[in-house]
Amino acid sequence: MGCLERALCYIRRKKMKSVLLLLLFLVINSMVLGTLGIRKVSLGLAEELRKNAESKIILESMEADHPFEETDMQAIEEEPNVNWLNRISEMQVGSTTCIPVAGSEGSENTFTVHGQCH
Repeated sequence: MGCLERALCYIRRKKMKSVLLLLLFLVINSMVLGTLGIRKVSLGLAEELRKNAESKIILESMEADHPFEETDMQAIEEEPNVNWLNRISEMQVGSTTCIPVAGSEGSENTFTVHGQCH
């Protein structure tokens, strides 16, 4: 008598016990699938919360005459945990066409330009 025939004989002989075991098997499988679904949703929420945490890191160049280059910005932007960059720059500009403010002794032909890029 093979394994399959023996199993069928057992099921025929103990019908109530087989039905209870089948129901128990279905309940356990439903619980496992529910747990896996809850785990998937909670991992998705954790990832979304991590993205929306809005933590900030400020990077400044140690040398004012050597600011970050565009390749540096692209490398930082390609990092997996960086959502967006906010770049601020500042430079001194001279102009020959600007006229100093009347009455101001300390005004010069140079001024500071601040730039901001998202």
